[in-house]
Amino acid sequence: MHLPLSGIPIWYNRCERCGLLFTTAFDDWQVSDYQQAIYNQAYERVDPDYVSRRAEQNADMIASMLPGEREVRLMDHWYIAPRNGHITLHTRRSLAHLFAEHGYQVNHLSNSLHLAKRHHHE
Repeated sequence: MHLPLSGIPIWYNRCERCGLLFTTAFDDWQVSDYQQAIYNQAYERVDPDYVSRRAEQNADMIASMLPGEREVRLMDHWYIAPRNGHITLHTRRSLAHLFAEHGYQVNHLSNSLHLAKRHHHE
């Protein structure tokens, strides 16, 4: 789905080291700004599965891959679209770098779904 231009330019930067794409356009936004401009009553037209279907399917899929690992914490949103309020685009390399700094290893389940897990040593 292509949305019409909003008239507000969103400029992106790219990290030369890892390819991360990001914008600082929303850095000063409060929760109420997102609720008014993005996650409003019109949002479901852009992302009809947002309310329940996608979250339920993702939770079921991830739970089936991690039997006995119910305490693994996953990010709520794995796709990025500036008009949807998701403002950072990671590459596989940038995800690996980000999570490695915190002791996690990233498994790339597809081009758009990634799982970070910390291995606990006994």
